[in-house]
Amino acid sequence: MEKSLENLIKSLIGARKPHAGTPQDAERVDIDGAAWVRGGKIFVRDPVGAGRRPVIVPVPEVQLFVNGHEVSEPTEVQASDDIAVVPRIRELPGRLTIKVAPDRLTASAELVPRRVIRYRLVDREPTPDLMLEVAGEEELHCPLSYEEILTRLVEQGVTHGLNYAEIRRLVEQPREGCWTVAEGEPPKPPEDEWLEVPWLKETEYGPKDPVDFRDFRRIPSVEPGDLLAVKRPGTPGHPGVGVDGQPLLPPAPRQLVLKAGFGARLQADGLTAVATVAGRPAVEEYGNVRVVRVEPVLVHEGDVDMTSGNIRFKGNVKIIGNVQDGMTVQASGTVEILGMVSGAYVGAGGSVIAIRENVVSSVIQAGPPARWQDIAALLEELHAQLGQLYQAAHVLFNHPEVRRRGTRYGHVILLLLEIKFPEIRERLHRFKSMLDRERVPAPPETELLWQKLKCLCGLEAVEVTENFLTDLLEEVAANAAHLRSLQDKPTDVVLQYAANSRIEATGKVLVTGQGCFNTDIRAGGDVDINGVFRGGEIVAGGRVSVREAGSEVGARTTIRVPEDRTIKIGKAYENVLLQIGGRSTLLSRLCLAVEARLDQQGRLNVNALPLEPEDG
Repeated sequence: MEKSLENLIKSLIGARKPHAGTPQDAERVDIDGAAWVRGGKIFVRDPVGAGRRPVIVPVPEVQLFVNGHEVSEPTEVQASDDIAVVPRIRELPGRLTIKVAPDRLTASAELVPRRVIRYRLVDREPTPDLMLEVAGEEELHCPLSYEEILTRLVEQGVTHGLNYAEIRRLVEQPREGCWTVAEGEPPKPPEDEWLEVPWLKETEYGPKDPVDFRDFRRIPSVEPGDLLAVKRPGTPGHPGVGVDGQPLLPPAPRQLVLKAGFGARLQADGLTAVATVAGRPAVEEYGNVRVVRVEPVLVHEGDVDMTSGNIRFKGNVKIIGNVQDGMTVQASGTVEILGMVSGAYVGAGGSVIAIRENVVSSVIQAGPPARWQDIAALLEELHAQLGQLYQAAHVLFNHPEVRRRGTRYGHVILLLLEIKFPEIRERLHRFKSMLDRERVPAPPETELLWQKLKCLCGLEAVEVTENFLTDLLEEVAANAAHLRSLQDKPTDVVLQYAANSRIEATGKVLVTGQGCFNTDIRAGGDVDINGVFRGGEIVAGGRVSVREAGSEVGARTTIRVPEDRTIKIGKAYENVLLQIGGRSTLLSRLCLAVEARLDQQGRLNVNALPLEPEDG
């Protein structure tokens, strides 16, 4: 073994052949040749004995020449071969596009640089099979020169606000992207007319602020004569300059129209509104119109029980306590209850019902009753007849014979009501009867209107003047329009827990606590239940989202939505009925992550994760 090792070492270091006296049967050594890469060049070592020649495997990124011939397949080489490598260069074209913004305030250059990739050989250690490896070095070049970019900009009309430094950077340090190469001077915007509202603090709700039912804020209030709002003037803006050098004109200041609603009055200047009643001020926005109003608010300290009696209020109600069995709370506006509701009826004509604690065996109704639309229709009929009364009175009062006798305008009205327009008084009595029968009080404006209309029912009509009748016509029309508009304003119900109850809302229903048991929910909008819904029915005009529906004992639970809405249930038990539009399905097993919707063909698709695999 030592002799064999010695011969191997001698062959590797080029030792001379053994003298003639060396035995002929000495052990022979066979060593494969090798090739390697150093500094971008290929080196070759020939084999020893019966070893095989090294092989070079070329790659597409370089040209390999062996003895002057280019090779593209694996090739055997020897030390005496002339081996040369010529790296290739790959070029990818670029582009530069000038874009001017529609408002002419900016011009940008969208640059894709021209790419030049130069390849070089990577050093490799000696190996019988040398597979060449390359590394690419990329160079980025701008496809246009500095002067060519400026010329392109001028051709597209960009002459103002050029960013010469940025253009030069694109040429000297090109990088892909969209770069602003010219900026104009934007016009200074005008200051629009605005409404100064003294009572609207940051800690209070503004006209556009979202309502957070988990953190109620202080309700503002005003007294008669208090300042409600002041319209402040706007100021014009100043022109700017576009990247094409042309002026950019600012828009005109936006104008506001200030109007006074219930409980408010405009001063003679038309710029200031003051309160005429005590209550809660509010500002409503309709485009560029701002309507300032005051809503009376009743705050009831303590429980609603036999001691307090039922509460019926023409405005908003806040109860600092519970609503006990058999009691009723009715309001034309918002109802807020800080305690629980048990065996009671709570109705609101508008806005939101918010209940902080539990609802048990009760009826909760939010939104204007359907009969309010009947009242609106009656007022519309009454407006038409009062208009005829006004026209007839105008003709008679200006008749020469009536003028000669000095007849009062009110006497003309009284005679017309008795002889020609008796149906007006019939409709007035119907109007009063409808107001008295309503379980949910009508809005304060409507109640106040009756106080003015009732003078036409008896001899008090003799005191009516032409101006009074003109104003009355306007108020009747405004009341009818207001009642109609309330039908389009969704009202929400927010509560913690409900059992054996009925919940109705024209807008959304949100259950934030444990959930609902044996409860029916009717909503014009979405229904969100963060807890469970066991037993009962949900009928929603929007989507429905429930954390857990049904029960282990299979209590029948129904959820219905329109055909363009979805139903989502985190956990659904057996015997839960899902209905979307005219399609329905009954869940037959416990499922998770249920999502139901109609597909484009109108088929009901229910995606769910069953807790057990399908049979078979």
